[in-house]
Amino acid sequence: MTDKERYQSLINRVEKARNFPHNTTPASRHVAMIGQHLFEDGKSFSLDDDPQHCGESMLLTVADLWEMKERAFNLAWIIRRLINSAKAHKDMTLICGSAIEYMKNHGLDYDDDAE
Repeated sequence: MTDKERYQSLINRVEKARNFPHNTTPASRHVAMIGQHLFEDGKSFSLDDDPQHCGESMLLTVADLWEMKERAFNLAWIIRRLINSAKAHKDMTLICGSAIEYMKNHGLDYDDDAE
């Protein structure tokens, strides 16, 4: 894969994952912009002009990523426990209700009308 193909693949992946404003933050959008500039030009005006702000955006984005991965792991663990419990009780309403409550309690958006 050429550099251009790899770059286009990364840009496509970022654009596909972006669901503004639902799954982005100012810091993550800043980091995406920095990454795009670095890949295209080999430099970023942001890094040159304000390295502390860039570092803060990167650290915030990594913290968000790691925290969300932990929440997803915990949610999957709870759902597995609920499913195993529900197999004995045949109560899928319990699974859904508990999963939704977990999501709301942990700052994960839940919308009944979302696709």
